[in-house]
Amino acid sequence: MRVLHITRQFFPAVGGIENALNALACALSARGHTCDILTLNRTWDQPARVLPSEEWINGLRVLRVPYRGPRQYAVAPQFLKYLNGYDLIHLHSSDYFLDAVYWSGVSRRLPVVLTSHGFYFHTRFAGVLKPLVFRTLTRLAARSLRRVICVSQSDARRAAVILPPEKLTVIPNGIDPRFLDLPAGPRESGLILSVGRLAANKGHARLLRAFAHLASRQDGARLALVGGDYGELPELRRLAASLGIDDRVIFTGEVLAPRLLDWYRRAAVFVSASEYESFGIAALEAMAAGCYSVLADIPAYRELSGGGKYALIADFSSPEAAARVLEAALDPAARAAGGVVEAARVYASQYTWSEIARRVEEVYFDAARAG
Repeated sequence: MRVLHITRQFFPAVGGIENALNALACALSARGHTCDILTLNRTWDQPARVLPSEEWINGLRVLRVPYRGPRQYAVAPQFLKYLNGYDLIHLHSSDYFLDAVYWSGVSRRLPVVLTSHGFYFHTRFAGVLKPLVFRTLTRLAARSLRRVICVSQSDARRAAVILPPEKLTVIPNGIDPRFLDLPAGPRESGLILSVGRLAANKGHARLLRAFAHLASRQDGARLALVGGDYGELPELRRLAASLGIDDRVIFTGEVLAPRLLDWYRRAAVFVSASEYESFGIAALEAMAAGCYSVLADIPAYRELSGGGKYALIADFSSPEAAARVLEAALDPAARAAGGVVEAARVYASQYTWSEIARRVEEVYFDAARAG
């Protein structure tokens, strides 16, 4: 099957969706499908840099089109001329591209599948307007989709508001198997790791406030924030300085494997204070890597952690309460007790991309038959 994956951002942009799409497309290619990527020709973090209109990345053909407007609704009509010759369109965006394939009639002549990726509810931007748009304009466009792949049960519950259940399938994101190969120990005592772009929804400010409480009690505690800057770095540096922890916080910038794998190998504890996640791939990678994990009390993380079976859940709206959970996680005795880390690694081992790709392939065939 010839599949065109459409997403707003792809490499060299780095993030959860970009990594997930790359891994999925490579795994589908290994199963005999042809997967091309169509994306925008500028990245959010370097908007002045125009990327090549076509290149090959990791064995995948990447096509790029210009756009206008804000990143919340980047308009790129030139993408329509690239759709010929494909058996199926797989959207990884529920904004402009979804609307465009509906209003242009593309979804009436080609099967179109959408992966939710949290839809567009990652931030508080236009928080009052988003639910209204979702129930009206997005609902109208989404009805033309053959199938919707929801990356979590929380996404499925949201999608069920606008779509019939027979169109919905829950298939989570997968992980790089190299995380499962990392040794369980020893770990660097006191090293806490957080992985994710420095963006508003990732909750780094409230993580710094919680870490400040912890640092006042534990001299050896250090926090590494791994991820590219999406406009938050200057303010986070100022906050760390005002809290008196700037010498204990490491801003690494964007990090790729194998250095990223090394951070996971070294860290005693992984933490995510995100205010919103559709799934939480970095948290799953941490479980696979053998990190004792502390996750924010949000629906996606409650689901991913098995209700607290595979990770500790913390309320980051209270810095002091979150600090107590982090302190408990840093205790070597806590890491050894209860088999949480070992159980989390077994749990994470189910999420290999080869298995995820097999399940996505079934959705493709089902979508094609539905026409």
